[in-house]
Amino acid sequence: MRSAAFFAAGLALLFVLFVARMFAGPLAVVKHVPLASPAVVRAVVAAARHVSEATRVPPPEGTILDAPAGYDPDGITVPWPEVLAVLATQRENDFAGLEESLPACVDRAPPGYVRDPGGGPGRYVRLERDRRGRERAVDPVTVCSEWYPRAAYEAARAVAWEYADEHEGAARVRRTECETTPDGRTRCRTYETDVTVRWYEARSLEEVMTRLGLSAAERGQVRAFLAFDLTSLRDLHDALPGGDGAPCAAPGWRPVPQPGWIWPVPGVFRVTSCFGPRVDPVELLDGFHAGLDIGAPTGAMVVAARPGRVTQTGPAGACGLGVRIDHLDGTATRYCHLSRVDIRPGGWIAGGAVIGAVGSTGKSTGPHLHFEVYRHAGPVDPLLYYRP
Repeated sequence: MRSAAFFAAGLALLFVLFVARMFAGPLAVVKHVPLASPAVVRAVVAAARHVSEATRVPPPEGTILDAPAGYDPDGITVPWPEVLAVLATQRENDFAGLEESLPACVDRAPPGYVRDPGGGPGRYVRLERDRRGRERAVDPVTVCSEWYPRAAYEAARAVAWEYADEHEGAARVRRTECETTPDGRTRCRTYETDVTVRWYEARSLEEVMTRLGLSAAERGQVRAFLAFDLTSLRDLHDALPGGDGAPCAAPGWRPVPQPGWIWPVPGVFRVTSCFGPRVDPVELLDGFHAGLDIGAPTGAMVVAARPGRVTQTGPAGACGLGVRIDHLDGTATRYCHLSRVDIRPGGWIAGGAVIGAVGSTGKSTGPHLHFEVYRHAGPVDPLLYYRP
C-alpha cells in the first residue's frame, strides 16, 4: 500500500511538472520579450539616437593644449535596447498608453535640399537660379523620416538622458587671430587662453537603474529582457506585410498619377518604405532611402512609369537586377530588385509596357520593387508624381 501511495504521489508530481513545463514557454516569452509594437520600437530607437546626437558638444575654437581627464566632445552612444528594456520594466510590459498618443514626425533634409520657409513640417526644396540670376525654389518634397507615438518617444527620451553624465572643466587652447590693416596687409597674432569646456560621459546600465530607483526584482527583469536579442525588433515593421502603414502612403492609399505617369506595379499600392532618411533594414545603420519600396509578391508585373529610352538593364550592385529609363523631359526612372528583366538597353519603350517582374535580388530583405525617380541627376520623391 505504501509503495502504491508513493507511486501515485510520483505520478502526481510528474503531472504537475509536465503542466508547468507546458505553460512555462509561453509565459516566459511574455515575461522576457518586450511587447512593444513596431511604432514604439521606432520611438525608442529614435529617442536614443537623438539623445546621443545631443551629447556631441562642439570643441572650443583653436588648438586644445590641455584638457580635463575624460574630455571627449564626440559625446556618447545611448544603447537603445537597454532603454527599451528599462521602459518595458517600468511599465510592466504594457505599452498601450504609449501607443494611443498623437504621432510625431522627425525630418531631416535630403541631400541638396533646404527647408522651405513657406512650407510645413518636413517640407524641403532645391534652390536654383534662373537666367536672370534670381534664386527660385524647385522640386518641393515633404520628408518625414520617422513616425512614432509622441508619448512613447518622450518616455524613451527621458530614460535615454539618464545615460548622459554632464561634465564641465577648464581647458587651455591656442588661438590665432588675423586682421587686415588699413594699408591692406594681414596681421596675425597667436595667443593661449583658458576656456570652459563641456562634455558628456556615459553612465552604465547599473547606474541608470539606480538613478531611476529600480528594485532588485525590476533590475532582474531588465536583464531578462536584454537576454533576448532586441536588435531583431528594430526593423520588424519593414519585414511585416505592409508594416504598420508607411507614413507617406497609409493603408488604403491609392496613387493619383500626374499626366503621362503610370504606377509601376499595376494593382499593387502597398508602400512599405518611403523616400527620405531611414534606418537601413539590412545594415541597421542610418542612411537615406532614395526611392520608394512597393511591397509585392515575386513575379508581379512591373511596367514603365512613362515612355523613354532604356539606358541600363541587368545586375547593378545593391539594386540587383535593375532597369533605368531616361525620359525626354530630363527625368529618369529606375526599377530595382527585379526577378527578371524583359527588355534590352538602347530601345524606346512606351509607358505601361512590361519591363520585368518583382523580385528580391541585390540588397533586399524580401520581394518588393524599389522605384526611383531622378530629376536633374538627383533623386526626388516618386510620390510627387502620384499625388493630386
